[in-house]
Amino acid sequence: MKRIVIITLLLTAVSAVWAQPAPGTPWTLQDCIAYALEHNLTVQQSALTVQQREIDLNTARNNRLPAWRPALRRTSRSAAA
Repeated sequence: MKRIVIITLLLTAVSAVWAQPAPGTPWTLQDCIAYALEHNLTVQQSALTVQQREIDLNTARNNRLPAWRPALRRTSRSAAA
């Protein structure tokens, strides 16, 4: 899902840059759609939400793993005797 959103945003941004009409020329429907998708805050927020959910999922998965911390204890035999 994340890849689809990112690819869509990248393709839209690239096509919007190439398809930008010269100043003073009328915009085509494709130009309007590309501009709207590039500057649509809802689409951008959705992409960020997908990224955040994946980070949360990875964090939850990593929290299930046991933490391995070797205990380094030095005991002196002479002090125990």
